[in-house]
Amino acid sequence: MMERQLREVRDAGREPVAVLWASESPIYPRFGYGPAAQQLVLDLRTREVRVTAPPSGAVRLVDPAASWRTFAEVYDRERPHRTGWSSRDERWWAFVLADPPQRRDGATEWRAAVVDGPDGPAGYALWRTKGVWTPAGPEGRVLVREVVAADPGAYAALWRLLFDIDLTRELTAEPVGAACRRAGGAGRPPLPHPVDVVLDVTDPLPAVNTGR
Repeated sequence: MMERQLREVRDAGREPVAVLWASESPIYPRFGYGPAAQQLVLDLRTREVRVTAPPSGAVRLVDPAASWRTFAEVYDRERPHRTGWSSRDERWWAFVLADPPQRRDGATEWRAAVVDGPDGPAGYALWRTKGVWTPAGPEGRVLVREVVAADPGAYAALWRLLFDIDLTRELTAEPVGAACRRAGGAGRPPLPHPVDVVLDVTDPLPAVNTGR
């Protein structure tokens, strides 16, 4: 099955690689696939978390659907430095920001914020909130779709906003890249440097990949 798939990908001449978005990762090694990047899910009690990095930039709330070009500007600037980030055209942004009511599960529509730096937009966040009430009071949840920023100060400003939303006590996030780690103040990952490397590849499946 994998041999046929790779042959058809090659023969179509449109894509250089075959990549899967795994629904259950143990399935795919049976067919020769391996992990290229990992995804992290965070579940936090917001009252027990503190953002220690000093925030920077001015945060403003925006309309998500009308601001996709701003999001794309930040995302495309950061993507070359982030493992596992794929390119997004306008259709992909429409998918990311799609917001049919039947998919909200009782939560709000998408909310969004942009943090502006001295040279323009430095980061954005996309989230929903879901109201939950108990006999002890509000236990609302913040459901974060993406937090992307160019520097620790912009990350800190966005995460501080998300942790301080009224009537919420929990936050669930699937960060793009190392968002939470950088919210704690870590620096930007090292930038790639030019290298001069020659690789010999031996690949029996498909053999056309064999070469230097």
